[in-house]
Amino acid sequence: MRLGEKIKKLRQEKQMSQEALARKALISLSYLFKIEKNIHSPTFDVITRIAKALNTSLDSLSEED
Repeated sequence: MRLGEKIKKLRQEKQMSQEALARKALISLSYLFKIEKNIHSPTFDVITRIAKALNTSLDSLSEED
């Protein structure tokens, strides 16, 4: 599973909207949409903020399935 798919899956498991995650991670909604669709590769800083907003570790986003 690619990074964007993992972020989307975790977000949905936590019943969080894209808008809520984008707001908590301090990124734009359109940028989050592109990350989840694997159109853009986020920077390490953005991945860190997304992990924090999802209350998960960086490892959980980078682990192979």
